[in-house]
Amino acid sequence: MMGCRPWLLAIVGAVFVACAGRSMHSSADSGDEDSSGGSSSAGTTSSGGGTASGGVSQGGKASSGAATGGLASAGDTGTDLCDPANYADALGTSIPVRLVNGTNQTIYLGPRQGGCGVGRLFGVDDAFGTPLEPPRCATTCEQLLDDLVQGCAPILCPVSAVVTLQPGESRLQSWDALWMEKVTLPAACAVSPAQCSQVVLAQPADYVFFAEAGSSQQCLVPQGGCNVCTPDLNGGCVTPGALAAGAALQAEAKVTLDESYFAAAGGRPPLKPVDIVFHD
Repeated sequence: MMGCRPWLLAIVGAVFVACAGRSMHSSADSGDEDSSGGSSSAGTTSSGGGTASGGVSQGGKASSGAATGGLASAGDTGTDLCDPANYADALGTSIPVRLVNGTNQTIYLGPRQGGCGVGRLFGVDDAFGTPLEPPRCATTCEQLLDDLVQGCAPILCPVSAVVTLQPGESRLQSWDALWMEKVTLPAACAVSPAQCSQVVLAQPADYVFFAEAGSSQQCLVPQGGCNVCTPDLNGGCVTPGALAAGAALQAEAKVTLDESYFAAAGGRPPLKPVDIVFHD
């Protein structure tokens, strides 16, 4: 794992910097795809029940307006405060993210501990350094108010896999721009627990995309050797039953994502990928 930050396992833009000793945040998100400039703006969210108390969203910052979800001001009363629609989970988008091997050596992208398949090979922080935690299977506020409490059901998934990139090769993934934000429900809702999470869509703002690669790979069954590395349409080749190993190489990209990145997929121009480039 990286030295100074938690690994999101999962992976862009005009500017990147190599960050020695950086730690990825763990992630269960998946998908495969430089960011354009553009004004960094943030939307204002409002509550469904009474006067809005939301502030201004800052690219996913934990204290953004999105954090308040459907929270209403102290002067509001009534059951509207607890309408599940006030805490509706957002739908995601698809922002292309490209991991590029700009080194002179072969690099290996993937988990350093067993998991499901390749997964997401990068992580995302907002401009304030707050990790944007990908959605997971925990019960959200909307579900809690709808009495749809659910846990994480056991799932079958492919064994861990590693993506191998030769010098000059790249791997395309995507970011759904969704993250989990903590919300405290009003006491009037009379639900337990009162604190829950809401799935929030990121807003136009500055972000930091980061990724980690290994200098080698480790076979999960050493006696049998690693499986064949099979070429993949998203870039590089994939070796199932392997983990990233060896020295850690880290990279990040600081980008500004404008409104076009968050528009509906059918009504927006082709997006320039966010490039995370590894360097020697």
